[in-house]
Amino acid sequence: MTPEKCARRRLRRGGLLLAALGAAVLAACGGESPEEVVRETTANLGRIRSGDLSMRVLAAPRGKSLERGTGFLLDGPFSLSDRRGELPTTDVEYTRVAGSERSTLAVVSTGRRAFLRMDGQTYEMPSDRERALRGASGPAGPSGQLERLRIASWVREPEIVPGPSLDGVETDRLRSGVDVVSATNALLEASGQSAPGRPAITGAEAERLTRAVRSARLELVTGAEDRLLRRLRLDLELEAGAPPALLRTLGPLGGATFELELTVDRVNEPVRVSAPKDALPAGALGG
Repeated sequence: MTPEKCARRRLRRGGLLLAALGAAVLAACGGESPEEVVRETTANLGRIRSGDLSMRVLAAPRGKSLERGTGFLLDGPFSLSDRRGELPTTDVEYTRVAGSERSTLAVVSTGRRAFLRMDGQTYEMPSDRERALRGASGPAGPSGQLERLRIASWVREPEIVPGPSLDGVETDRLRSGVDVVSATNALLEASGQSAPGRPAITGAEAERLTRAVRSARLELVTGAEDRLLRRLRLDLELEAGAPPALLRTLGPLGGATFELELTVDRVNEPVRVSAPKDALPAGALGG
């Protein structure tokens, strides 16, 4: 064996030894793979009981600003009851986006009384809507809706790096590609556009969707110790020439840019909402 070959073999052996030592140290320190991090974070969604929520889901045709597309925004504090049938504590604004038009409705609840705020005026919440709000609380609540998105199934080839410090909590940031078929089916099911457990896009349509993707990225920020979700962002861009049948299935997603961004600040910290003093009776809402 020549001296050069002998040196290369020693280098390779040294590299393998370093890799083995690195793996042993990682295992000894309890290190997690990126796949384990996203699985644990999504499994913990039900543990998020309160915080300051900010969410935007927007889609627009190619060449058009997302701000002039269609979708919705959510913003405000919330605290879920641990008992089914009790009111949450919340002051969350829901804004519907349709091009340049915006319409906003706020749900205000002290945990004992519930109100609606529209066009700067507050009303007592009608009894039927209050019952629906009570039904949305309890142990599952909105966190259960997020769990049904099955975010872990979207992730492809993830990588993890240290994230920012948020509310004094150290975080990890996970970036990955996206299984667009899984993500789209989950979003369609969550929005009520497909039956639970029955994917809307399968077979040939799923293949066409995969080919229509120009770019797809997912970013998730999770607590380094508690593995509670702090940030989630999904960006999709589809070809304008996606098959017509697929566009009919996807609705506003077809041939579009799409963004889902979710932020939860002050996770599991106390939330207090006071009853508004100028609330009109529910009957003043009219239709």
